[in-house]
Amino acid sequence: MTGFLVNITRQDGYEWLTSLVRTDTGLGACDIILVETVEIEGR
Repeated sequence: MTGFLVNITRQDGYEWLTSLVRTDTGLGACDIILVETVEIEGR
């Protein structure tokens, strides 16, 4: 899978921010990915 980490913002001011580190936990530890390609191996 390839893509980009992204933040989501709406016109009403709502924000959903992606995590930028691998060691965080709990609230705010989400990785939001804009997927560009998916490759299935072994088929």
